[in-house]
Amino acid sequence: MIIQHEDLRKLREKYKDKKIVYCSGSFDLVHLGHALLFKKCKKFGDILVVNVGCDYDISNRKPGRPILPQSIRLRTVNELKSVDYCFLGKQMLSNDNSQARVIEIFESLRPDIYIATNDVSDMDYRRKVARDHGIRLVVISPVLPSLTTSSIIDKIKKDK
Repeated sequence: MIIQHEDLRKLREKYKDKKIVYCSGSFDLVHLGHALLFKKCKKFGDILVVNVGCDYDISNRKPGRPILPQSIRLRTVNELKSVDYCFLGKQMLSNDNSQARVIEIFESLRPDIYIATNDVSDMDYRRKVARDHGIRLVVISPVLPSLTTSSIIDKIKKDK
């Protein structure tokens, strides 16, 4: 179910006796690797909540991306059976601190488990924030490391 950022606190209240698992990402060109990642995440708890990155933030980190607009990516992630709830990440303004946004999500949702893949660049920060909020960080490897959105894009470019 697609929810709004403002609904995270209500979600925690609704599932106070359930284990909530949280993960986030761009999820551009959703593929089997993403579906298997969500399936793996879901095994760590009862409710899986996914934060889908907004177009603005992705375009600032990945030139030429996203391929699919945020509305399509959000709806696609929502259709995957392992995902219970998903929401669109807030757009970061030029003077925003992305770390503050993670803290805001942690304080609202208060997930039991935060899952990150081992290919992120800011793992030390993620460990610290999870620890500071009493959230268990689980670092996992991508389920299909050879299948990435970037590799799909590269193949398409090469085959032109």
